[in-house]
Amino acid sequence: MINKSDISRIKNLIEQNIGNRVKITVKKGRKRVTIRYGTIKAVYPYTFNVLLENISEFAETQRAVSLNYSDILTGQLSLILTDSNEPIL
Repeated sequence: MINKSDISRIKNLIEQNIGNRVKITVKKGRKRVTIRYGTIKAVYPYTFNVLLENISEFAETQRAVSLNYSDILTGQLSLILTDSNEPIL
């Protein structure tokens, strides 16, 4: 069971790394995994925002996504700091 203390611990770890570049790995089910790179921009009570890097040389716009802390606890999402190769959890 997910405790509120677990979510607050993850929130604090993400708050400490605002502005840092991260590797985001999302499990989409049936052996499908998506890997993106971005920068942590903002932290809110139930979600946090990551500004994704350009994935194409033709697209000049950056995309912001909102992610949940509970996805990290359930293993559907993992964040790894690209500078030190440390996972956030």
